[in-house]
This record gives sequence, structure tokens and C-alpha cells, in this order.
Amino acid sequence: MATPIHVPKINNNDDEVKLIGLQIAVGTSVSSGQIIAQIETDKAVIDVESPAEGFILAIYGEIDSILKVGDIFVWIGETPEEAVPEQKKKSTRTSATAPGNTPTAKAQALLHKYGLNESEVLPSGERLSAADVLAAMASRNLQPVSHDPAVVT
Repeated sequence: MATPIHVPKINNNDDEVKLIGLQIAVGTSVSSGQIIAQIETDKAVIDVESPAEGFILAIYGEIDSILKVGDIFVWIGETPEEAVPEQKKKSTRTSATAPGNTPTAKAQALLHKYGLNESEVLPSGERLSAADVLAAMASRNLQPVSHDPAVVT
């Protein structure tokens, strides 16, 4: 049975990582715990280890490509001829009020800064990102909202 390797979540603020190194190729054998790739966030470079022994069946991503956290980027099988399981297509959201429209920490801070509600911003992916909020802010020519109490003199 094939084993997926998902793009790991390094910190709560990053929904995407950059693939900066691959030590594997389709068809090569790997052992459990072997380093197979390096990924980079805004703050760190992390080694990705194989969770199982087997053969690399598929790699989704190339050096310098951006990968979404949680997506499958490698399949490992018991034999090199094993079929890669078919991946279900992710549903695309058409509404900003769709369930699970959870903003990232950066997006939440920007929503607060610009006085927006998460339902006012259309997400471009699984979660509402800082880029989504910045795009909405730019399209509306919004300025930061002051959250300081008014000073009466």
C-alpha cells in the first residue's frame, strides 16, 4: 500500500513552503528516517524524512517550486511498480463565507489592521492568507484603521 508524504506545517504563519532540495528520484529506494528533501519557510530550512521504507513512486514538485502545506508531495510504495493512488481534486471555493475559511495568523492580523471581516475577503486557497487580505485591501484602497481610543481634550 502506498504511503503519502505531506508537505509539513513548520509554523502557523506559513501556508506554503519552497522546495529547495531533493535527495530522491522516482524509482529510488528509501529507508525510514532517510532525509528525502529540504523545504524553506520565511524563517527556517527543514529536512523532510521518509516515514517508511520503500520506493519513490511519484514526486509532485521541483526544486524552487512552492508547495502548499498539507498537500501530498511524495508517494512511497512497497515496490517500484506499485500504482500511485489517484488524488481527489480539491474543491474550489466560490464564496468567502464557505466553511473552513480560517485565516492564517498573518491574515488575521491584517484583517484587524484594515478593519475587515474574514467574510469580506475571498480566499485563494484552503485558508485565507495574508496575500488574500492584501489583495482585497489594495483593490479597495483601504488604509489601516486606528484601534487606539480617541483622546478627548
